[in-house]
Amino acid sequence: MSVAGFEVERVDNEFNWVMVEVRGRRVDVHLVDFSTETLDEQGRAVYGARGLPFGVGSLDGRGTIEGRSVRCETPESQVRGHTGYDLDEEDYRDVAALCHRFGIPVPSSCSGG
Repeated sequence: MSVAGFEVERVDNEFNWVMVEVRGRRVDVHLVDFSTETLDEQGRAVYGARGLPFGVGSLDGRGTIEGRSVRCETPESQVRGHTGYDLDEEDYRDVAALCHRFGIPVPSSCSGG
């Protein structure tokens, strides 16, 4: 990524960091261990044991970056990921845009923007 002009802006933990380049483009890096599946505290199947505990199937989305098809997190998983913490204005906008674009109900915890 450094060859493309990206530098680490923020490190949230050993499995998640944010990179940014001079024009302001950001990449939010999340490491996921696809080699095994385990159950989380709620009994849901997640990828793991090393890396971030993304739900099995949550990374089956498809998107486009500069005309190139890429795998990504599903919209539903992105919305679920915006629960359980205090949202800032950018988070509220992200959730509203996802819900509007993909016809997903806005979670009650995300409706106060």
